[in-house]
Amino acid sequence: MSPALKSFLILIILTGVTFSQPGDRLETVAVLSFVGNGVSPIQAELLTNRFSTTLAQTNKLKLVERNEMDNILEEQDFQNSGCTDASCAVEIGKMLNVVYMIGGSIGQLGSTYAIDIKMFSVESGEIAKAVGQTYKGDIDGLIAQIEKSAWLIVGLEPPAALTIAQGSAEKPLKPVKPPNLKLGAAMRSTLIPGLGQFSRGKKVMGGLWLVSEIGLGVMYLSAKSEYDTAIADQIHYNTLYEQTSDIDEITTYRNLTLEAYDRSEAASNMMTLMGVGVGVLHIANIVQAYLAGGAPPAVETDEPAADAAGFTLQLTPNYSGISYEIPLF
Repeated sequence: MSPALKSFLILIILTGVTFSQPGDRLETVAVLSFVGNGVSPIQAELLTNRFSTTLAQTNKLKLVERNEMDNILEEQDFQNSGCTDASCAVEIGKMLNVVYMIGGSIGQLGSTYAIDIKMFSVESGEIAKAVGQTYKGDIDGLIAQIEKSAWLIVGLEPPAALTIAQGSAEKPLKPVKPPNLKLGAAMRSTLIPGLGQFSRGKKVMGGLWLVSEIGLGVMYLSAKSEYDTAIADQIHYNTLYEQTSDIDEITTYRNLTLEAYDRSEAASNMMTLMGVGVGVLHIANIVQAYLAGGAPPAVETDEPAADAAGFTLQLTPNYSGISYEIPLF
C-alpha cells in the first residue's frame, strides 16, 4: 500500500473518531410532573406533557419517555408527584440514570399564574437552569407559556409564533393609528406662517410664506402710522382753520386740512388692503401646508425620524409625492 493511500485512510479514521466524540451526544433528562397550586392535577399533568413534547422538539436534550420513567419508578416503589426540591429530583435522577432532572410548579393567584421550572444536575444536585414566568389571563394561555419555558430552559429563544400566541403574556401590540400629518402641518401654519411647510421639509416654501406675511404686516403697520399722522394733522389744521380770520391763512389751513384728509383716506384704504391681504395670504398658507403635509421630506435614511410634534415617522428614500405651488402675488 502506497504511503499516500495510508495517509488518506488514517485521515478518514481520525475524522470518524472526531465526529463521534462523546461531546456531541445529547445529555439525558427526565421531567417530573409539575405541581399545581390553584391548578387542578389534570391540568398540571397536561401542561407537563406539553412541556415534555416541546422540550423534545428543541433537540438539545435526550428526553426519557414519561411512561418509561413511570415504569422504573414503579419498580422502585417511588412516586414522583409532589417532587420539586433538589434532593428528591436527584434521587429520582439516579434511579433513571440521567444527567439532568426537571421539575416545576404552576401557581394561581386571582387571574395571575406563576410558572417556576428548574433543571437540576443529578451529579452535583445544583440548579443548572431556572425559568420563571408570570402570566395574566385565561388558563388556556398557559399552554403557550409552558412551550416558551421549554425553549428557555435549554437556553434557546422561543419561536416567534409563541410570542404572539393568543392568550400569551406578550400579546401583539394594537395597531396605532398614524398621525394626521396634513392636519398637523395646517395647525402649525395657523400659529406661525410657514411652520407647517418647515416641518414637512419644504423650507423654501415655508420661508416664502413667512416673509410674505411679515412683509404685508409691516406694510399694514406703516399705513396705520401714516393714517394716525394724517388724522392728527387734519385735526390740527382744521383747528387753526377755525381760529384764524386771515384770508390767506384760511386758504392755507383749508388746503392743508384737505390734504391731510386725502392722506388719511389713502392710508385707510392701504390698511384695508393690507389687512385683507394678510388674511387671504394666511388662509392660503394654511391650505398649502395641509396639502404639503401628506408628503414627508425625501431624506435617504433607514432610521426613523421624529416629527416636530413628537410623532415617529419612517422616512423612505425616493418618496414620490404631489407638490402644490400658490403664487404670492
